[in-house]
Amino acid sequence: MNSTSDWDVNKFKETISLLIANFNSLFLSDISSLLSNPNGDRKKSMRGLISLDVAKIQRDLHKVIYILDDELKSNALIILSENHYSELESQSYLAEYFCSGFIKSHIINELNSTLSLLKDLTVLAISHLNVLETNSGSGGFFRGLFKGYINPVDGVSHMFGQGSMQIEVNSSVQGFNTAATLVGQSIDAVSSSLHLIVLEKWNNFGAMLESK
Repeated sequence: MNSTSDWDVNKFKETISLLIANFNSLFLSDISSLLSNPNGDRKKSMRGLISLDVAKIQRDLHKVIYILDDELKSNALIILSENHYSELESQSYLAEYFCSGFIKSHIINELNSTLSLLKDLTVLAISHLNVLETNSGSGGFFRGLFKGYINPVDGVSHMFGQGSMQIEVNSSVQGFNTAATLVGQSIDAVSSSLHLIVLEKWNNFGAMLESK
């Protein structure tokens, strides 16, 4: 294979890395604090999560995938041209190694699953926020007193943080935290899959050139 001195490998690596990082951040931009610190300002986090536009996130993710697609093909075309492959040969190799939509086809199921989990989390956030608001502040305080009035045993437990209100809140927190963790893990997994398929396709293309 001839020299490809005009092709900037460092710029290529940087561009690909930025695009993959952007893919990951599209999931996390509005909920990163929630996933990294689920015991922070929960009400604020819930309201932010409820307002997430998952459909827009999906569109933006697909846009990044298409840009990655084009970036790989345009760089491959530069290398093929610099190594004196004909237009016909170049297009043939592009079709073989970087066919249209090849990235999306490899991760679409995993991506849809992750988006579904994220959508479910926004729905769960509504009920979780309701539990938090019902059992906190003056409303929660008076509710606790009322429960203590109709159920003295529960009222005593409420004083020590062991009443039914605390149990309800703790159960809701645990359930939501578990769901949020699953979303975070799914986001990491699909981002890793994206990185792997890009790397695999590019390495396969490079191996083909080296064998010529």
